Amino acid sequence: MATDIPTSQTPVNQSSLLKKLGGFFVELDETAPVKVQPKVQAVNVQSGISPISGPSLNEEMLASLQKKITSRSSPYVTLVETAEKLAQVIPDDMTRIKAAFAMVGSGGGRTLQSITQAIDVHIADLEGERLRFKDASDKQIVAKSGDLRQQSTALVDKANEAASRIESLKSEIVSLEAFIDQNTAQARDLTTKADASEVEIKSVADQFNQAVDHLKTDLTAKKSSLSSLLS
Repeated sequence: MATDIPTSQTPVNQSSLLKKLGGFFVELDETAPVKVQPKVQAVNVQSGISPISGPSLNEEMLASLQKKITSRSSPYVTLVETAEKLAQVIPDDMTRIKAAFAMVGSGGGRTLQSITQAIDVHIADLEGERLRFKDASDKQIVAKSGDLRQQSTALVDKANEAASRIESLKSEIVSLEAFIDQNTAQARDLTTKADASEVEIKSVADQFNQAVDHLKTDLTAKKSSLSSLLS
């Protein structure tokens, strides 16, 4: 028998829905004791905005990666979306997750195994994004800092050639020394810019890797929690 699922006029914050999944592990048996682990904030799966923030995390990257997760239709995403629709009739998060699992399991044929496997797929997607981002970062390093380093090397070579000419052309010593100083200074400036550019690009790549690792950890925790709750 189909169940009518009321929908809210305003979006439901799925962070509330999944809050306990990140830090609480509860058995399906309602009489079983609750095993409590240190509580962490969960990620808003629907909007892609994570309330877990810190100076080392890039919120824009987190949002983009969250959007990547929810863009793939999967049993895990279906479970979360179904639970969200039950928010108006089942306020308790854990009860709502169980009810949603019963609905997607009986009506949609989705099993706990398929849900946890879907989380593995989402984690694999994140690793794929990491590789694509690394490839793009490497290309930027070659395109930007590589060109600057080539210019720097060329200027240093010119300076060395000028230094050799000093020995054989004493009459040009004054003008050639000025030329050497100018090119050496420019080479030093270009080298500094190249170093700064490379550090900046690598810093962005590090932030991206931190965002990926953060979401992997979050999803792994949800996978473990769902396995405990729904098995």
